Amino acid sequence: MARRGLAVLLLSQLGAPLTTGFYAKFAVLASVVDAGGGALALIALISAAIAAFFYLRWAMALYSDDGPEADRIVVPRATAVVIGFGVAVTLVFGIWPGPLVTLANTRRSSSRREAYCDRHEYQRRRQPRS
Repeated sequence: MARRGLAVLLLSQLGAPLTTGFYAKFAVLASVVDAGGGALALIALISAAIAAFFYLRWAMALYSDDGPEADRIVVPRATAVVIGFGVAVTLVFGIWPGPLVTLANTRRSSSRREAYCDRHEYQRRRQPRS
């Protein structure tokens, strides 16, 4: 069970569809291209392809058998629960990213509003009193 979960999490890092990793990479690259950073997006894609080599090596190592006497490590129950929770979150929000996007947009707009208010308060205090 833990082996499958770690494989799913590695595939998410890779950017496999229906995972949060795919949505995150797609959103970042779409923003970069919209901002006119085509060269930067190309560099990001090349580095993601290079990283995929390493992620897939780890995933293959999870499923390789080194002979009949290969030692299996027993994963503690708490660790398996945490891995399972991570896999569930990765898959649920990879398939249905709407709630995370809404939360991020809400936090971003409130942060901008606070920064705007802080900046104007700072400027008001710096102005000489007449």
